[in-house]
Amino acid sequence: MALPGPHWDSMTRFLTLTVNPALDLWCEVDVLAPTHKTRVPGYHVDPGGGGINVARVLRRLGARACAIVLVGGHSGAWLVDLLRAEGLEHVVVPVGAATRISFDLLEASGHREYRIVPDGEPVSAGEAAAALAVLEDHAAHWLVASGSLAPGLPDDFYRQVAARKGAARVAVDCSGRGLLALRGAGIDLLKLSRGELAALTGASAETLGACALALVRDGTARMVAVTLGEQGAVLAVGDELVRLPARPVEVRSTVGAGDAFLAGLVLALDHGLDAAAALAGAIDASAAALASVGTARP
Repeated sequence: MALPGPHWDSMTRFLTLTVNPALDLWCEVDVLAPTHKTRVPGYHVDPGGGGINVARVLRRLGARACAIVLVGGHSGAWLVDLLRAEGLEHVVVPVGAATRISFDLLEASGHREYRIVPDGEPVSAGEAAAALAVLEDHAAHWLVASGSLAPGLPDDFYRQVAARKGAARVAVDCSGRGLLALRGAGIDLLKLSRGELAALTGASAETLGACALALVRDGTARMVAVTLGEQGAVLAVGDELVRLPARPVEVRSTVGAGDAFLAGLVLALDHGLDAAAALAGAIDASAAALASVGTARP
């Protein structure tokens, strides 16, 4: 499905927040063997973390996006250099600790993907307050808060983000303690994986749709999108549940595919597409990311 082109105005259309970003190092090997030195023919280093990935994909889709990032240390400076190299608008919130580095490795012989992701360093109360203050100073059509909470941030940080936002609509994609604190938060869009929906609601394979609709009805979010891997995705809006299949692609890397899905979804919704067309656009963006090497490179 071809999405309509962006309509420009003086306001940034999409603002993203990443409180626990990472430098994503991706490489491919034929066989991974223990204790042996494994040489790789090449690698990619991408600026990563949920909100950053969403902003990068939005820009590749032709939309205007600005990424708010909490970064520190030499690794944080490298991440910012990569954002500049991509031409992505960004606002830096400095933190004292060094930005984490994650490792993504694809073993081609068995088509197994290994992802090593550090938890990250603690964010102080002052640094968290600075990030919230930045949100008050920037207006956007959509604010997308995506990624894990850094250590030190309170469980309800994303609820605070939604309350302090300078955006017309708010989308959140997170897991763990940050996700559990969103129950009843009243955000506009909640993006979940199958496992995250189960953690939040106890959903089984047979009750996925009903549980997604329940999150709409109990006021957690106006819309709930759930990615189901090879089985596609669902979108719950009001009393409507839309389910579409995945696009068949040769998977090169899964890193950032969920973020690409969210980018495609908010872009389609921003253009006023209906639920089915918006979900189709999200699945297309995710499929493009799956077929590409590196992190969120559709």
